[in-house]
Amino acid sequence: MKKQIPNLLIGLIILALLSAPGCSSNSLPLQKSFAEIKTAQTNSTEVMNMLPEEGLLVTDSAVSAFHKKGWTKELGIVRFAETDASVQRKEYMQIRSQLAAIPLFVDEKLILQVQSVIPADILNQPYENDLRKHEAVLRYCHQALQDDGRAFSYDQQTESLIGLARTVLGVGIQQFAARPRESEQILDPKGFPYEHPTVGKCRLNLFQQDNGVYTVIIRGGKWNDPITTW
Repeated sequence: MKKQIPNLLIGLIILALLSAPGCSSNSLPLQKSFAEIKTAQTNSTEVMNMLPEEGLLVTDSAVSAFHKKGWTKELGIVRFAETDASVQRKEYMQIRSQLAAIPLFVDEKLILQVQSVIPADILNQPYENDLRKHEAVLRYCHQALQDDGRAFSYDQQTESLIGLARTVLGVGIQQFAARPRESEQILDPKGFPYEHPTVGKCRLNLFQQDNGVYTVIIRGGKWNDPITTW
């Protein structure tokens, strides 16, 4: 069993990944806000004060924030725990498009981050190895994307971006399960490599914190023609 990564270290790793070349070092408005939201620590009142009112949708147990500027889109969803209204889970997705060096092509890049408290009944199962445990955590996060997005399915932007997020993570899980000899790469900062038919080349990371919180990060990118952009 791998040792747990200290909170400070995991924070530095995530920050480095989200600002690495290919993901752009300029943080966007929602990206900054979601970086400040701490799963299992921040409460609903604090979250509402962190997020801009424009583009915000609210339910009894979750909020969805959307921001668009030019060819850049951001979507973030926060799910609150029923017991104390603390953040149970946060999901952030970013798509950036810009004209590529090759004329008539668009360079598109995606970042997906899901950070969640994983239920004890999932973590404490007698898995045969770390691969199966990590796969179970990934599948829980995949289901969470579906569940959290359903509350805002009436919003076209949320429905579209969550749908893409689910397929990107779903393909990553399939490849991860099918290539066990490479599965340890998911714990490496470089990530587990795979290819998605729409998003292109992707890398999948999974980080564990010491309080039952796991973070899934996917980075992907592809050159598209302007007609078939995401």
